[in-house]
Order: sequence, then structure tokens, then C-alpha cells
Amino acid sequence: MTPELIIELATALLGTGGIIALFLITEKKVAAQLTNTEKVNEQWQKIVAQKEKDYLALNQKYESKPDTD
Repeated sequence: MTPELIIELATALLGTGGIIALFLITEKKVAAQLTNTEKVNEQWQKIVAQKEKDYLALNQKYESKPDTD
């Protein structure tokens, strides 16, 4: 790349808001990743809550069985 081409590219990016566009694209990507992480966390919380219910039900069933000793 020649120095003139580099200067032309830099001028084009700065003049048309290319740097700002690149920043905004990165920001949107991070926001999308955070949203995805929140959804995954919610799903895991639902799974954990269901497993806790299952555990309590099995524990209660086990404790209510009479000893056969």
C-alpha cells in the first residue's frame, strides 16, 4: 500500500463516518452477545429450578416410605 492510498482510505473513513460505523457495529455485537448470555442464564435457572423440584419430590417420596427393616 502506498502512503497516498493509506491517506485516501483514512480520509474516506473519517469523512463518511466509517470509524463511527465500525464502533457502532462492535457495540451492537457486544449488546447481542449480552442479550444471548441473559437468555442462556434464564434457561439454566429454569433447569436448576426444575431439578430442585424433582429432588424435593424424590426426597419426600423416599422419606415417606416405611422402613422394612
